[in-house]
Amino acid sequence: MSDMLYPHLGQALDRALSFGLSSGLETGLNACWFMGFCSSLLACLLRGGLAVWRHLVLRFLFWRSKMLPWRVIPFLEDATTRILLRRVGSGYSFPHRLLLDYFADLPQQKP
Repeated sequence: MSDMLYPHLGQALDRALSFGLSSGLETGLNACWFMGFCSSLLACLLRGGLAVWRHLVLRFLFWRSKMLPWRVIPFLEDATTRILLRRVGSGYSFPHRLLLDYFADLPQQKP
């Protein structure tokens, strides 16, 4: 009976429902992508990503101030072959206390 009184009501209702459904799905999927990205970034930072970020920032600052080369591992390995350093586990140390004291007592140069 209402179709006879309002013939375009069915078409308008179909259009409104399809628009609401498509815009709702679009909004929901965009929100899911955003929340997924944010939560994965947070999980990465909490699981060690913050340490990696700090490491890269420190390396960049040392390189920028010309205190260390950007590729520091070949530099340290070269110092090891010249017996200025020795490898201890995954790190490096000075083989002689006098060498350590000599480098520690050098006056600091301003870049």
